This record gives sequence, structure tokens and C-alpha cells, in this order.
Amino acid sequence: MNKHSIIKASIALLPAILLYTPSFSSSVYTKEAELRPIRLSDTDLQREVNKLSNLIKSANAAGTTKDYQENVTFESGKSKVEISGHQFLSSGVEIPKASYKFWYYFSINGEAPIKGVSIYFTDYSRVIKVTGYSSEQVDAIFSTMESAFTEYSTLLAGSTIRLAGSFILGYIFIGGTILGSFLCFKKKSLRYLGLPIFSIIGIILMVTLPFEDILAGFAVYRGEASFIVRYGYQISFVSFLITLLGILFSYLSTTNIFQRTQKAGNSR
Repeated sequence: MNKHSIIKASIALLPAILLYTPSFSSSVYTKEAELRPIRLSDTDLQREVNKLSNLIKSANAAGTTKDYQENVTFESGKSKVEISGHQFLSSGVEIPKASYKFWYYFSINGEAPIKGVSIYFTDYSRVIKVTGYSSEQVDAIFSTMESAFTEYSTLLAGSTIRLAGSFILGYIFIGGTILGSFLCFKKKSLRYLGLPIFSIIGIILMVTLPFEDILAGFAVYRGEASFIVRYGYQISFVSFLITLLGILFSYLSTTNIFQRTQKAGNSR
């Protein structure tokens, strides 16, 4: 084969070389989303993490023998527990009774259908992220994760709800304190005293009750899931509202009795 034939053959093969693609994309594909507030037990979380780890190994197939890193982290206040792998219940390490931050991290060296997966759940943000060289595998695992954790989500929780609630209740209680005190002085009567008392008690409850735990944006509890575990924050919050309504009802009842007593005294 002469020089000109080699050049012609190379030119003919050039389009085929440029159009060739490997079994999965040569660029990294990423999918990420933020979820609503989540509350679940450690057994629920372990079950979902096990499913996720198995899906990653299945997607990577032969790539599972490559060097990879996988770990989970729990955090509650100043307590922080880091565990290698994904089996945290059987690791021999005791996780906090209630954790308000959780991380799951998976990363594999080299190109693979699923290169990285991260779960980052905190009070302020709950993010799931999947990256890889196979868009089909990334989409499949991402959809499975999103659907699984959505089952444990709720609307009445998180920093946004707490902030909005504190502003609304704060204005109501402060306004009630000012209005009730003004009426007592202006009317020179104790019949309006219940309003500032009710408002001050409400302010004290707002300050003292652990709303960051009751309405946490994320929480994982040690032990089996139960109604109290899953809906404890709702029970606590409803109890708080019932307490406030009870105080208001007591005030209205006392005022009514006071008015009847005053009328009876005047009639005499």
C-alpha cells in the first residue's frame, strides 16, 4: 500500500472514529432535587439506604470491583457519628436517639454508569443527587430515591414553617398583650386582664417549647416506626394549640362569670 492509499484510507475512517461512542456517555450526567421535610425511623432509613446501595451495585455491574467510597454520617447537636459503608444498624456503633442531620455518600473512581450518589438531609435542606455516565441509570436511581423518601415527607415542618408561624403568633400575642393592657387601664376594669395573661403565656410557650425538634425539617429516630414517632411533632403542635385555646376559653368563661356576678351585685 503506497503513501497516497494510506492517506485515503485514514480519511475514509475518520468519520467512523468521530461518530463512535462507548456503551455510556463520555460526559457526566447529574440529577438533583430538594425534598420536603422528612421524618422517619432508623429502620426505615436503613431499608431505603440498602435498596439504594444494591441499585448502585447493580447499575455499575462489573464496575463494582473498582475502588469506591461509601459512608454515612449522623449528627444531633454536638454528637456526630461517621460509619464506613451503608450498614449503620449492624455496624456496632450506636447512632443518636434522634438525629437531625444525615449524609450518605457514594463515589467510585474512574468512569462508571453511576459515579456518585449523595443524600444530604438537614433541618434547612434535604437534597438528593445522582451523577454518572449513564443517563438511563442515573434517572432510574434518582426516581427511585425521590419516590421512596417522598413517602416520609410532610408539609407542616421545617425552618420556613417555624419562621412564618413564629411571626404570626408573635404578632398575635404581642398585640394581645398591648391591647389587653390598654383596655384594662382605659376601662379601669379587670375584665380584660385575661387577654394579656393569655398572650404572655403564649409567648412563654413559644420561647420554651422545643419547636426546632417538634417541627424539625428532618429527623431520624432510633427504634421501630410508630404513630408517635412519625406524628409526634403534629401531636405536640396540636397540644400546644389546644393549650392556647384552653387558656382563651378559660378567660372567656371567667369574664362571663365576672359580668354575671357584677350584674347580680348591682341588682341588689
